[in-house]
Amino acid sequence: MATEEVVEQQHEDSSAYAGVLRFYELAKRAEWQVRDLPWGEIPPIPETKGAPQKVARRRDMWRSVITQQLQADELACEMASQLLNIAPDHEAKLYYSTMVQDESRHTEATALGRDRRNGRARPASRHARAHDARG
Repeated sequence: MATEEVVEQQHEDSSAYAGVLRFYELAKRAEWQVRDLPWGEIPPIPETKGAPQKVARRRDMWRSVITQQLQADELACEMASQLLNIAPDHEAKLYYSTMVQDESRHTEATALGRDRRNGRARPASRHARAHDARG
């Protein structure tokens, strides 16, 4: 790309990016936090009744579902970060950064769900405890 083209692109009207910036603002407003999910209100996996073998099969099935979901969430986070890395301009990078954050929250929520299902509760990180202490 010639130097003149780069200079010309830098002086483009910002209205060309209005749609991307709109999505960026919407994504920021729709942000959610893992700690706000109703963790104690529902069991980590649907409860079932019946013979011990049936209960064991159902738990194994849910273990597989949760593991596959965690893998999918981790892959989605990696893909979103690759989009962030190759975004051609600053405005697109802003939007893709919200996508990386959202996919990271999905990964965190699935991992916490897995830990709850396995009877392990992970302690909150020092950053989460500091945030909760502030308000």
